[in-house]
Amino acid sequence: GSWCGPCRAEVDDLARLGESTRSQGVRFLGINTRDRDRAAARSFVRAHGIDFPSLHDPDGELLLRFPPALLNPQTIPSTLVIDRRGRIAVSIGGAVTDEELGPLVARVAQEAS
Repeated sequence: GSWCGPCRAEVDDLARLGESTRSQGVRFLGINTRDRDRAAARSFVRAHGIDFPSLHDPDGELLLRFPPALLNPQTIPSTLVIDRRGRIAVSIGGAVTDEELGPLVARVAQEAS
């Protein structure tokens, strides 16, 4: 969310990692939660050059669909790495850097489907 300091801190790393792993079949998807104003959410995406989809979830309804043990809706930001079979392979609560997330994404991307 544009309102979230840790989200703003990590977004450039996520955008960079998303771009550098695309050739490996990795796809990123953001969920912008608690931004009531869609214009603020769009501005955040534009300002950081985010080229992956970002879903607008002002009420947190999408977050509540994930198992609470794997994604606490109160922990913003949170990052999930989902494998090729659609299983959650990694769950990280709090801000993450590309140096922390990159090796995890690479490992999951190399797994056979």
